[in-house]
Amino acid sequence: MQELGKFVGADRAYIFDYDFEANTTSNTYEWCEEGTTPEFNNLQNVSLDFMPQWVDRHRQGLPFYIPDMELLPYEGPESLRGILEPQGIKSLITIPMISNGNLIGFVGFDSVKDKHEYSEKEMKLLSLFAQMLINIFEEKERKPPHKTSRKNIAIL
Repeated sequence: MQELGKFVGADRAYIFDYDFEANTTSNTYEWCEEGTTPEFNNLQNVSLDFMPQWVDRHRQGLPFYIPDMELLPYEGPESLRGILEPQGIKSLITIPMISNGNLIGFVGFDSVKDKHEYSEKEMKLLSLFAQMLINIFEEKERKPPHKTSRKNIAIL
């Protein structure tokens, strides 16, 4: 995540899981560039009601992209802008992760220090990365459980 985040000039990169039964999403992994405040602990069990257009784009298999946070309408602290702005986000992109036709989460990249407009090439690269994460997830799901020694855990 760090290498890809740095490559596209992001200040924060993360993976979220969707829980449609609970109508929430939670941060499961986060990398932050030095000087960027981590938000991992603040982004657990976030209600999907705050981000309907975000979820709709992901359900269509499309990224959700905000090139300039200031262009979003401010509709109070529980609006999308009201949630994102306190995190210092100036622009962001999130890419859906779809496994076997099911939307399971997303990978995202925040620009905090400066706004960032993603090129078509960068968007394709990020989509490819999201698909690689899904492939790894699916491979782990297919493999039968095996005994893991303490030595193997340290390597993971």
